[in-house]
Amino acid sequence: MTVRSAGYRLVAPIQRSVAVWDGGVIYIAGGLDAADTTVGGVFSMDPTSGRLTPLGSLAQPVHDAAAAMIGGKLYVFAGGTGTGSDIVQAFDPATGTGSVVGHLPVALSGSGARHRSAASPIWSVGTTAPSRVPRSTRPRTERRSRRSDTSRSACATRR
Repeated sequence: MTVRSAGYRLVAPIQRSVAVWDGGVIYIAGGLDAADTTVGGVFSMDPTSGRLTPLGSLAQPVHDAAAAMIGGKLYVFAGGTGTGSDIVQAFDPATGTGSVVGHLPVALSGSGARHRSAASPIWSVGTTAPSRVPRSTRPRTERRSRRSDTSRSACATRR
């Protein structure tokens, strides 16, 4: 594999944002700006030209989150603004609107997400969770058979 410069730069420095590839477009959301302020802007980028288009904002600014495109919407999981968060946000690129659509069992940040298709679950793995969370409520890996269960969750709590 050969890695080389794309030949363009973003219009402003951003770090610890999420970036998701979807059908020839890269969606970039949240992160930390040059002043280390958590931001919630959402942009689309053409990876060929580097053209960046502002689309709107997340409902809540975050950095160190995880994201996946599902049904044409950008879902952003957890992240934070100084501490981890349990929020799940959806951003609709067609309307430019963001909303909080759910909560994870525990607050996470520094996580990653994987989503292959509508028939597959979303996997979200966090690297930072509060150490004071009782072991009985910490997230665990859960795997369910597609034949025996039509609802699949990416994150569950021990009971």
